[in-house]
Amino acid sequence: MRKVLWLPVILFIANFGSFAYAHFARHVLALQNPYGLASAPPDLVTLYGGHLARMAGGDFGRLPVGSQPPILGMLLEGLVASLGLVGLAFGLSAVVGVALGIAAAQVEPPRLAGWLAPLTSFGLALPGFYIGTLAIVVSLWLIFRGLPTPLPVGGFGWDLHLVLPVIALALRPTAQIAAITANLLVDELKKQYAVTARSVGHTWRGVRWRHALPAALSSVTLSLAGGFRQTLAELVLVESIFNWPGLGRLIAQTLVAPSVFSVGGADTGIYFLHPEILAALITLLVAVFYLTDVIATLLARAADPRLRQADSLTA
Repeated sequence: MRKVLWLPVILFIANFGSFAYAHFARHVLALQNPYGLASAPPDLVTLYGGHLARMAGGDFGRLPVGSQPPILGMLLEGLVASLGLVGLAFGLSAVVGVALGIAAAQVEPPRLAGWLAPLTSFGLALPGFYIGTLAIVVSLWLIFRGLPTPLPVGGFGWDLHLVLPVIALALRPTAQIAAITANLLVDELKKQYAVTARSVGHTWRGVRWRHALPAALSSVTLSLAGGFRQTLAELVLVESIFNWPGLGRLIAQTLVAPSVFSVGGADTGIYFLHPEILAALITLLVAVFYLTDVIATLLARAADPRLRQADSLTA
């Protein structure tokens, strides 16, 4: 409850800080323009107060180009695209990571499988943007050789367009979840209660599934939350590389100045350092990170009665 009560304060700080950053950064860039006129920036408090008043009425503003949708509609479209991509990537990494972790926890004697270390090291050493860049390089090589590309490397679509971005987002969290799950299970299998259960006739496989895995479930839940946050953290670069029209690419377009070499650079310049867009994006991202931590904590306490007992004793 304390974390939930702090949420409005944290969201306000994130919203105001990102709005102020975009506001003053635009002014600094204008001063650096040799053909611009030096002038004092508009009053931040007045602008932000008007922004809050419009938001309270459900109006997040509109871009200066008339053909663009309202900012709220653009954010909702990007949210749907990002949630679909993140949901598939995180679901894949959670299922595969936990399965690999369980398989890597050897039971007689309790130890880690030899293949886990090189597999997880390989996965953790490859960030999502590197995988995306490598996929694009391979595709260009195939095109120059006159060969067809098996998978699209850019654009939006709920079809084969998902394959490469999902793999790029899921690889590192999968390796992290697998390593943490395996180590937690091996630690539980070495404890006295597991040895006692084995000595009274339970098989090691039964001990792993009936005793060790439930005991480690709360920590596995927290590792899943860490994998989800890692997926979100890589969303900006992966969506930008694959030109996926989600919130991650929109954050990149608001923070990085467009150029003639960027995809859609001529059209996306209107997003650069837009205070309303940047404030909404950063606030939404902070809310997702914060709520992920709160939900993971609640699930971990629900999965482990020892944590609930410790809270009651403290109270």
